[in-house]
Amino acid sequence: MAAVPVGAQPGGRGLGLTRADSLARVAAARDSSRVLVVPPSGPRLAAGPPRQGYFDAPRWVMLRTLVVPGWGQLHNGSWLKALIFAGGEGLLVTRLLNDARELDALDRTAAEARAAGDDAAELQAITAYNDRVNGYVGRQWLLAGMVTYGLLDAYVDAHFRNFKLEFEHDPALPGDYRPAGTRLGVGWRF
Repeated sequence: MAAVPVGAQPGGRGLGLTRADSLARVAAARDSSRVLVVPPSGPRLAAGPPRQGYFDAPRWVMLRTLVVPGWGQLHNGSWLKALIFAGGEGLLVTRLLNDARELDALDRTAAEARAAGDDAAELQAITAYNDRVNGYVGRQWLLAGMVTYGLLDAYVDAHFRNFKLEFEHDPALPGDYRPAGTRLGVGWRF
């Protein structure tokens, strides 16, 4: 007996079919058409990237770098970048602290020379003070740029931490397929 659509007769009556029966048959037909056949020797697809925790979100990784230089890069697995950022920011902060101490000493020297009435010593201390201030301000800008770059780097790397693109095999292609042509690859791992 061929299935007759419910709408073929008014209300689906006369054949003993109810609307619920016809909907069940349509749902069964739809489900049976979604059968996925995977050959046993074919490649297995990964389930997807691992789920991230709440504090693995890019904004939290970025804030880690703000708290401790290089912490966000360490969290992302970039050991060399973490060492560069931590070392660079540590060096700049140390130089800034030394500059601040030296500026205080030069200010005291200029004040003592002014009190003693030695114009040449005062001029020399002021000139040294101005030169040191120029370096101090330059290092402040460099530190601000390095911190900003570290924050952006940690944020972007956190987005791409679980992203891995491989060009070696496409799961949609047959297992023995190799593209024609010459390939060149460059890799660097730490």
